[in-house]
Amino acid sequence: MSHGIGIATVPIDNFVIEFLPVVARHIRVQIVIIQRIIDQVALTDNSAQ
Repeated sequence: MSHGIGIATVPIDNFVIEFLPVVARHIRVQIVIIQRIIDQVALTDNSAQ
């Protein structure tokens, strides 16, 4: 029975190993864009004072 569970989880492991870096890169890109927007707003706010 445990051998069957091991075989069943291999595709999940492969999916995680292959696509996790892609997802992490996508999330990082979104965070960088949001941080740039926040920085720009902060610079604009400081210039107005």
